[in-house]
Amino acid sequence: MNIICFFVDQTIGRFLLEVCSKESELWVVAEAIDTIMDIFGEDETDNVAADIKLVDKLQALLPSLKQKVRECFEEHSKWRSIHLLMAVSIAL
Repeated sequence: MNIICFFVDQTIGRFLLEVCSKESELWVVAEAIDTIMDIFGEDETDNVAADIKLVDKLQALLPSLKQKVRECFEEHSKWRSIHLLMAVSIAL
């Protein structure tokens, strides 16, 4: 990997990690993680991943990501209940 690609991947990786840590919308975080996997899933980017401590930072983010997933599930569960209530109300 040439030096320019190294710094570009490094910058992109840091940006995506920042998105994962600061974004509140779960779908945006999911897209950032998907992009991280696409970029750093190749052997040629192992040096960049090691340099930005990608694995360590993703492991540190895991508890907050799990919490976001739980909150999103709870939020969608509430929506399903409201939709069911509306459907029953309309049927009556």
